[in-house]
Amino acid sequence: VIGAPAVFTTMNTSSHQPDDSILAEQRSDETNLTTEDTVDRLDESMVEMYKQFLPIILVTCLFALVLNSAILAAILCSKNLLGFKSSRGYLPTVTSLVCADTLTSLLLGIQLFCGSYLPVVMNIIPPPCLMLPLECVRLGAVVTTVLHLLVLSLLHTATVAAPIRLKKVLTVRILGLVLALLWAVPTLITTVLFFSVPDQLFSSESCSNYTLLQSFLFRSAFTSVIFVPIIIISINYGFFYYLLSKRFRIRNANGGYRTCSRVSAGVSKQNRHAAGVTFLVLLSCTVCWVPVSVSHLLICPIGCYWSPTDLPLKVNFFVHGVSNFLLVTKSLVNPLIFALRQRQIRNALSRIVRCLDPEEEDRKHRQRSVTKYSYVSRYSRNRIT
Repeated sequence: VIGAPAVFTTMNTSSHQPDDSILAEQRSDETNLTTEDTVDRLDESMVEMYKQFLPIILVTCLFALVLNSAILAAILCSKNLLGFKSSRGYLPTVTSLVCADTLTSLLLGIQLFCGSYLPVVMNIIPPPCLMLPLECVRLGAVVTTVLHLLVLSLLHTATVAAPIRLKKVLTVRILGLVLALLWAVPTLITTVLFFSVPDQLFSSESCSNYTLLQSFLFRSAFTSVIFVPIIIISINYGFFYYLLSKRFRIRNANGGYRTCSRVSAGVSKQNRHAAGVTFLVLLSCTVCWVPVSVSHLLICPIGCYWSPTDLPLKVNFFVHGVSNFLLVTKSLVNPLIFALRQRQIRNALSRIVRCLDPEEEDRKHRQRSVTKYSYVSRYSRNRIT
């Protein structure tokens, strides 16, 4: 199977047949059954498991795709939502992250359907030259997603540590260049890798040799690309919380510290929002990516501690099923953390769902704002007089 755990590893790379026959031959003496009977029973049970559980993951993947697409449409349909000056580059970066999650959900769903459901349930084997480009683009999109999370974490910290310097340094041109590199570099590297290895991947006949993707060497290198940004994100957010705690404390004349109620009242809401985002990012990275990476390194056909044939078939199915579900969940969680927590994006998405005219809603919002501030101004003048 190409690029596990993108698809369930129940396919043999040489014959494209389920690994049930190998397990059946090993267990035939213990169960006092013929090999053919055992294979038939395993085949029937595995097909039933695929029919029951794989559609759940596919539906979750479809829901993540629809949610990301809806958020992306809401952002693009709003005139001032992508304004660089109002968001200091935050919303354009979130928009790019939503695009990466949309692409990842789409490719993962196609791979699960073509690489797992069709071969096992319907006995239709897609050509490797169809699956291999999907895997190449998906691996690049995963790295792009991780790098977007790193950039967003740095933006969070820079907004608190040096907002004026950030405004001077992070121009529209620099942000556009950074986002372009986040997309181009990972995809370019994976494409060059897929073409450069002799007798492997795109250089093999009919794209039939992809053992490199199933080796411990490749998986450890790819996992390092994921873990290094996560470690940097953790360190950066530790510094972020240190800055927040320092902002609320003012040195006394005696050398001690006290809490400044004025500063706390002025920035508490913004800081609570930022602290909640940082906690959710670290939690989602830990829950969704760490188990997948660990199983990715422990179980593989070449060089890992366990081979898929060393484990019972149902255990193997469960491990890779959970891994794929966590990958889909991460693509679903990212827009919930970054996009839907933004009031502007929620309002834009609400207008799309209720089929409201954006220009009319913006006009009403400006009218309400003018009325509100004129009332406040009139009330203040009456108090003074």
